[in-house]
Amino acid sequence: MANLVYNHFKMHVLSGDIDLSTVPVYVALCGGSYTFSHTHEFLSDISDEVVSAGYIAGGQLVPNTTTLVDSVDDEAVLSGDAMTYSGITATVEYGLVWVSGGSPTTNLLLGQIDFGSQTLSNSDFVLTWNTEGIYNLM
Repeated sequence: MANLVYNHFKMHVLSGDIDLSTVPVYVALCGGSYTFSHTHEFLSDISDEVVSAGYIAGGQLVPNTTTLVDSVDDEAVLSGDAMTYSGITATVEYGLVWVSGGSPTTNLLLGQIDFGSQTLSNSDFVLTWNTEGIYNLM
């Protein structure tokens, strides 16, 4: 499973346009026909977002995001609490992490999380982050 970061997001972070300690972070769910591209910059660039009762377009806010320094592993970490999408009927393969810019044409894509193909039938999709966080910089 490949977890990827969009190039435009890297540029915005390095130029100081995005402060992950203050901006809301979301995760949208997509099916298997979405194809990652480093040319994608905004939420409006994505395809195959999940359509299901119980799912709101654009996904959900990641609760309690924090940025911190992990001195043991010499990393900067973006972390957040687990998330539950309730009553989903769809095939979910990817989570697209994005930060709020106010609209789909300004909501900046951060990265793609690969879940592997999971077919759900009126089920909860629980997203628990890796112990190393959502993303980390080494």
